[in-house]
Amino acid sequence: MLFKRTSIVLLFIAFVMFLQAQSHELVCGTLKEDLEQITLRLLQNKADLSQNPLQPRSMQYIPIKFHIVSQDDGSGMIHFRYILDQLCALNEDFAEMRIQFYMKDNCNYVRDNRINEDHYHYGYLMESDRDTSAINIWIVKTPYSPNPNAITPGLYQTSKDWLVMNKTFVNNNSFALSHEIGHFFGLLHTFNGWDTDPWKADKHGNPAPASSPLNIPTEMANGLNCRHAGDYICDTPPDYNFGFYWTTDCNYTGGARDPMGNLVNPDESNFMSYFDQCARDDYHFSSEQKYLIETDLMTNSRAYIRTGFAPLFTKIEGTVELKSPSAGTQVPYYNAVPLEWSAVAGANRYLIEIDRVPNFTLQPQSFLTADTSFTVEVLDPNRTYYWRIRPFNEYYACASTTASKLFKTGNLATATQNISQLRDWNISPNPIPRNTSAKISFNTLEGFEADLTLYNTTGQIVQHIGKQRFTPGLNTLQLTPEHLNAGIYFLRLQTNKGRLVEKIIVY
Repeated sequence: MLFKRTSIVLLFIAFVMFLQAQSHELVCGTLKEDLEQITLRLLQNKADLSQNPLQPRSMQYIPIKFHIVSQDDGSGMIHFRYILDQLCALNEDFAEMRIQFYMKDNCNYVRDNRINEDHYHYGYLMESDRDTSAINIWIVKTPYSPNPNAITPGLYQTSKDWLVMNKTFVNNNSFALSHEIGHFFGLLHTFNGWDTDPWKADKHGNPAPASSPLNIPTEMANGLNCRHAGDYICDTPPDYNFGFYWTTDCNYTGGARDPMGNLVNPDESNFMSYFDQCARDDYHFSSEQKYLIETDLMTNSRAYIRTGFAPLFTKIEGTVELKSPSAGTQVPYYNAVPLEWSAVAGANRYLIEIDRVPNFTLQPQSFLTADTSFTVEVLDPNRTYYWRIRPFNEYYACASTTASKLFKTGNLATATQNISQLRDWNISPNPIPRNTSAKISFNTLEGFEADLTLYNTTGQIVQHIGKQRFTPGLNTLQLTPEHLNAGIYFLRLQTNKGRLVEKIIVY
């Protein structure tokens, strides 16, 4: 069952207005050489579609691997709630094409200033993390911009076959990711040919010239040359990149005329345009664009994302109840606060958010778990905190977040429960050199099962080692901090009889 989202673009418009006040422009970062490769792909897909019309098919579930990038110290990463908002929006945008996306495994967290600020020149650092059976989406601070004075919401790199998104534009208000996925599936801008030099009457003339600045035939308003001009698609009307300058509203009245002197009336709410003043729910792909996306998905080069896997396809309609701590409670400890909530049908994951203010904008901390309880170990003493829960599964990300509740931490320094059956707990070496294994060793009086998780200092899970079975006597386990930068981390060993937390330093 598909679901209706009512969202508006107020936040997005506010950000655009801010950028305009700073004399910046917004441009798609997909480069000219990439657009040339997309053009070849588009024309081949058109030829294939004309020879082999689309046949009815079942829903295609496409995996997405999100790579969340931050600074070296872990700061500046996108909050996970925006990832859920974005996934919800994507699935609505592509539903009519019988395409739905789901999160593959856990997000990949990368702490690297170079990738975050200049991925274009440090792409080689990203290649080892590329998932070969998913659409890879990198979320960074500053995607590469072909215009040094412009802000790039996102781009598609054909050589890497991945997307790089500006974290500010990953949410359910912006249409930037749907635009870039359109490129991924072989679509051009509706204003193809005018990408780098938007039409202006005083510069290009009115009527417009027969060829665009990139020497592509200018599309006519009557559609006579639509198959060989502009974006090569006939049900998208001419657009000479009017949206680049048009910030008034969603109704272009700039008076541009095509080379034959006819007024041009663009589709302002097409995903592949640059108009950003329309209501978010009005953005769409044209019928022919949809057919071409579906055609591209079924090509051999896209076989790697057609995995055949069907995720948990359940709409979450129930309500999570926050059980403990109850509202206003003061807990005795600050570094081990147990949270508990009710399960909800369809959810197999929960997003926990904690902050010192009720709107979660000061210092929000996020945790992910498959359970209905979680112990937070990175809070300050004698503070008021607010917490809330959002249920989701790998496919359905549109469930509502609960109302928040507050609690107060105490001033006791530790509430870590000792595990009585353990002896001689040791991690060696510690500190650990990057990408080097350490050995965890201990003696136990009886067998038990434990879950091991590695956290950073902001409380985010950076590596879930998973459940391990230990036997009586000496036990050893190799720990390799995967892709971690230098810093302090916490290894938690959780059992049904208690837990241990050990600080680990990576250098």
